[in-house]
Amino acid sequence: MSVNSILNLMRELDLRGALAAFERFVSSPQELDAMPAQLLLETLLQNEVNNRLIRKQQNLLRMSHLPYVISPSDIAYDSVRGDEFKAKLISLMTLDFIKLGQNLTVFGSAGTGKSYIAAMLGRLACMSGYTTLYYSASELIDNLQLSYGSPNYQSKLRTLAVKSLLILDDFCLTEYTTAAQNVLFDVLNARYGKKSTVIVSQKLPDAWLNILGGTALSESIVERAGNNNYTLILKGESRRSSLD
Repeated sequence: MSVNSILNLMRELDLRGALAAFERFVSSPQELDAMPAQLLLETLLQNEVNNRLIRKQQNLLRMSHLPYVISPSDIAYDSVRGDEFKAKLISLMTLDFIKLGQNLTVFGSAGTGKSYIAAMLGRLACMSGYTTLYYSASELIDNLQLSYGSPNYQSKLRTLAVKSLLILDDFCLTEYTTAAQNVLFDVLNARYGKKSTVIVSQKLPDAWLNILGGTALSESIVERAGNNNYTLILKGESRRSSLD
């Protein structure tokens, strides 16, 4: 089989990583001729695996709606946040809580870096192959309320239910109507005990119940949002002027 035939087959099979590697070898015929067949095949296949992994990561990041590009090296560890914060965050960055389907609540005053840290964990999740979605709680509720009670609503719920990680930012920042609470309960209930949800909030669970009205429905929401959770508390004042 000719070189051109091999290249055309790789294109037809969409073997982009292997194709790019083989094209490099073709441009250097002496290197290609000197390489044992087994090593050549192993190199082509490894390039294909690497290329597919990168494409998967890029697609997961694109679909996640993460608002910030944050890496672990961007996070500040200082005396204000304390040693406990550092130890907990380093443990969370293993993503074991996602493997176990456990939740995380991130608390702190406005500007302390809650959203940045949640986005950083979301980015790590994408890079590790986990399907991830980021929404403000109000944005997600508004999106779902438009189709509430329809087959499309149930379809959207099923999609949310199977995501490995759902990040809900600004949770209980404002009061929610009963209709909004019904949507919030459906989302949390569909995921509870199965998939991981990160709740980002300025307020602690006791305040959630008051904001939600203290009804039986609100108690069910708080139970699903506040149980089976790791907790990360960000101390200190606003850091708006810095990255994290």
